[in-house]
Amino acid sequence: MRIGFAGSGHFAEEIWQELAQAGIHPVLLVTAPPAARGRGHQERPLPLAGWAEAAGANVLAPVAWDEASLQAVSRAALDCLVVADYGRRLPVSALPLAINVHPSLLPRWRGAAPIQRALWHGDRYTGVSVMRVAEAIDAGPLYAQEAILIAPDDNAGTLSQRLALLGGRLLAEVLSDLEAGRAQALAQDSRGVRWARRLTGEEEWLRPGDLSTSSLVRRVRALSPAPGAKLTVNGRALKLLVVEAASVRPPAGELWASGPDLVLGTRDGGVRLIRVRPAGGREMAGADFWRGVRGGAR
Repeated sequence: MRIGFAGSGHFAEEIWQELAQAGIHPVLLVTAPPAARGRGHQERPLPLAGWAEAAGANVLAPVAWDEASLQAVSRAALDCLVVADYGRRLPVSALPLAINVHPSLLPRWRGAAPIQRALWHGDRYTGVSVMRVAEAIDAGPLYAQEAILIAPDDNAGTLSQRLALLGGRLLAEVLSDLEAGRAQALAQDSRGVRWARRLTGEEEWLRPGDLSTSSLVRRVRALSPAPGAKLTVNGRALKLLVVEAASVRPPAGELWASGPDLVLGTRDGGVRLIRVRPAGGREMAGADFWRGVRGGAR
């Protein structure tokens, strides 16, 4: 089979690597155009583009899906286009068969941020769905689906990696079945649809006094390692990267030093700040941060 790959983000990078380990090498990569990165804000291609070129694949990075872009895909003579974390709408009717690897148990968490929303809402399970791409977002029929238990210490980064490993394996199996003519796609259950809307900048900022301990812990996990859950300490942003429920209970919204720990008060208890990163600084233990700071959080 001649396979193309449409992807841009970190989840796509993991899926690409899993396919390579399975001996599957796309002949075409469709990805986002170069973006300004680094201190010099120079335009640089995404890592996937470099990997694809090194593997001998053609790279297409359309700003918009115009006739020239569609012709470039047509010339690749693809049997299947794999889609993973592409982040843009595809002109489905004008493309070959498209198969999407989506990190959720569809129909739950259709949309842009399924991993983060599963953590944010305290789901016990999530998983990967491999589906045929349809015009409606994440609504296509399913070729394969597998669930995993969300670990108590999972954050968006670790969970994404685990789901990419699973997704790469499932995708390789589906592609093998497609080539053999035995793949079957079953319609999604229309019940239980939930939307994983993209996280907003406002959601990154915590109001500890308004949040329960469990809610605050879930939000930190959903936002870690990036963009990070933030609060303000002495007028500066502090990102909370790893936290856990504490046995002490400071006043809501206040920071306390409790023995070797730094504890933040919530609406109904407190959380230990295990790993944090102050604005412009490096990641460090919460206790190390507190040694140089005295004040409150709001």
